[in-house]
Formats: sequence, C-alpha cells, structure tokens
Amino acid sequence: MRFEPPALGFVALWLAGIGWNVTSFDVKHERELEERPLILSLPRPEVVKFGSLGFAAALADLYWIGASHYFGEPRFKPVNYFQLHEYFDIVNELAPDFHEPYYYGGAAIPWNTGKEWVNVEAAVAVLRRGAARFPNDWRLIFLLASDLGTSQGDCLAGGRLLPGAAEAPHSPAHLLELSARYLAMGGALEQADALTDTMIETAPDENTKEVMKKHKEELAVERDIRSLEAAVESYRNSHGGTGPSSADLKDFEVLLPRPFDQLRDPHGDRYKYDAVTSTFSSLTLDRFRPFGVKKTP
Repeated sequence: MRFEPPALGFVALWLAGIGWNVTSFDVKHERELEERPLILSLPRPEVVKFGSLGFAAALADLYWIGASHYFGEPRFKPVNYFQLHEYFDIVNELAPDFHEPYYYGGAAIPWNTGKEWVNVEAAVAVLRRGAARFPNDWRLIFLLASDLGTSQGDCLAGGRLLPGAAEAPHSPAHLLELSARYLAMGGALEQADALTDTMIETAPDENTKEVMKKHKEELAVERDIRSLEAAVESYRNSHGGTGPSSADLKDFEVLLPRPFDQLRDPHGDRYKYDAVTSTFSSLTLDRFRPFGVKKTP
C-alpha cells in the first residue's frame, strides 16, 4: 500500500498533535521548568568577545534574542529581571554599532516593583554607552536624562543633557521645557530662567509664547518658595525641629529677604502657608518642576 502526499501530511499532523498533547499535560516537565534557577550564569562581556573567534556579530544576535526571551519569561519577574542588563552589556561589547539594543535596553531594564524603580543604574550605563556612540539620537539622551532626573534624583545632570538632545534632528519641541524644569528642580534657577527666556524669544507662535510666559511665572513661584523653604529649615534648626505655626510668622519673617506680607506671586497673590506641613504654595500657579518629581533633591 502506497501513501499519497496528502495522506502523509495528515499522518504528520496527527503525530504532531499527539506530541503537543503529551507535552501540554506533562506535569513533571512543567514543574521542572518552574523549578529552574532564577539566577543565570552569564559570561562577562569581554570573555564573550575574546572567544567570539570572528563571529562577534552572530553572537551579538544570539544574545539579543536571549534578552528578548529572558524579558518575556514570567518566572524572572519575582527577581525584577535583574540580569536583563547582562545580555545588553554583552551585545554592546560584541557589536558597539548595533543601535537598537541601546534604546530597548535603556527602556526595558528599569523595572517598577510597585514601590520603587530598580535596575536604574544598569540602564544608565547602557544609555551612556549608546549616547556616546550615537550622540544625535535624542531618544537615548531623553531616556538617560529621565533616569538620572526622575529615578535617581540627579535633576541637574538630567537638565544639562537635554539641550543637546533638543538640537538633534527630529527631536520634539518639549525637550527644552523639560530641561528647564529639571534645572529648576536641581537648583540651577538662573540657568532655567535663561533657557525659558530663550524659549519665549524663539517660540514659533503666540500660543507657545504664552505657555512659556506662564512657565516663567511658575519659575518665579519656584524661586520664592525655595527661599521660604530654606527659611523654614533655618527656623526648625533653631526651634528644636518644629516648623513655624501661623502665629509665629512674624518671628519667622526675620529669616526672609523681605516681610512675608510683601511676598507675592506674579499674579499679585500672597503665598499660602500650611502650618501642619510647614509648606507654602501659590493659589493660582504651580511650582516649576518635572512631572512625576515631587520632592526637592
């Protein structure tokens, strides 16, 4: 009896179906997968490069695929994918001109546990290498500035990186604004002020100019509240760690450059004082700081 090709195809599909069913219900195999170690033994990047024997590009592709598999494996989630950067370190070493791993590594390596961001330092290392290799890629610089400013609290470093990214081809217009916010958050208020003036002068339309002028007002609020916060800290140091109550504001005034009643925001409104939290705020304007960053470094 001779099998025709269609019959052979049916038999092959039937055998494949049996094999799939067997592996699908192989509980022992599933348990073995779950019990595999969560810590992998990956070689150092320089060791892989030394042993590549002329096949560095091919090995870079293999580790690039390996990074995708690692990040897509749910069993590594409990350890926050903490070894993901090791794959990208190897890929960067083997193929330093391979562009995409810098970007995707920088974006994927930081992991939010629900309480905090982890693996950020490893992501910063990948992004620094990428930004040095591809200085005209604004995306790499933007991710690096965001990690430094928002995740690591180094707003000054993040703010100083972004003007360079803003000059790169096809970069979005908001990078200079974000730079000014980071600079203000990092305490470089004069630099932030000068950058905001530049954005007002070079605004492409009246609507953008009005938005920048509002940011200039918010920057003035930031400067005033910074001076008030510094005065509160001095008051605490001389009063056993206790902030001034509403009734103590007269005594508190001696620490200010001018009387509290004379301090006004750009709209002419007095600053509001919360005696419970010892904080100040403007009734009509927000403070000039990056979105998502609340605490002053």
